[in-house]
Amino acid sequence: MPKAMVSFECLPLVGAPKAEVYRVVDAAIAEVEGSGVTYMVGPAETSMAGELDTLLDVVKRAIDACRKAGAARLAVVVKVLTADDEDLADLEEKVAPYRARGH
Repeated sequence: MPKAMVSFECLPLVGAPKAEVYRVVDAAIAEVEGSGVTYMVGPAETSMAGELDTLLDVVKRAIDACRKAGAARLAVVVKVLTADDEDLADLEEKVAPYRARGH
């Protein structure tokens, strides 16, 4: 299976207070946390690294978690980067130069 980096963003389409939207998004992040994959939560998306099929399955489960948390309507943005090398597995390495400069 190809190595991949998958980033996704769940956008609950609800006319609810911000706290309710965060609660739904937190359900998606909890699904990622429980999956055992390498991940990093950012301000607008969550990024994961590993086997493509595994990561896409985690995205599906995160969507289900949002729906169970009350999101009747949900927009999901998914980005996929695949490669044959192991370089994709290290999320921290990708952002380390920017963090070292205070970003």
